[in-house]
Amino acid sequence: MAVIEAISSKASIKRIINYVTQYKKTTSDLITGKDCMAESCLEEMLYTKNLYNKTGGRQYIHIIQSFDPKDNLTPSQVHNAGLKLANIFNGFHVLVATHIDKEHLHNHLVVNSVSFENGYKIQMSKKDLQCLKDYSDEICAEMGASVIPKKDKTNYLLIFFPKFLNSVYEFYITSIAEAGTHPTLPSSKRISFHSFIELSLTFTFLPHEG
Repeated sequence: MAVIEAISSKASIKRIINYVTQYKKTTSDLITGKDCMAESCLEEMLYTKNLYNKTGGRQYIHIIQSFDPKDNLTPSQVHNAGLKLANIFNGFHVLVATHIDKEHLHNHLVVNSVSFENGYKIQMSKKDLQCLKDYSDEICAEMGASVIPKKDKTNYLLIFFPKFLNSVYEFYITSIAEAGTHPTLPSSKRISFHSFIELSLTFTFLPHEG
């Protein structure tokens, strides 16, 4: 069973790539680029933005695909699942990094916001996000991982979500550092973790013109 979440963050694209590729969390064979080289994905993503003069607005989409430890999947299996999921973003550079530093193995997908094929900015609605989750379930079924029926997912998340929050909180700390805020600052000056989680759970990708 894989839980899919779209994370809202103010971190720069360079910072998010640096975060997901840390060798204390992953290894070189678990970092792969789709339609780009993992080693030069940042440069390729920025080049595409500059080529089409689309350097403003949302810079990337950050997807986390987390797996249940009970499925006993190998890091390679989880990484391959992330690569399959990345293929849904046709025409966009995607970096896939599999983190193995937690009990629950999970993929980070960093999707460039600008298409290298035509310069269009990515558009994704709540319905599209649900399609992404459904596709992830299909991938799980193909690889023999459990797929929880929709009617049972709420109870499942009550058990699994606390583990997932550990990864989200770690990224939250990275994000507030990038945004120039910190939990020790006055409440009026910082981003609350509660607000960050709320954004992550209700996150939708709004259409961009052009």
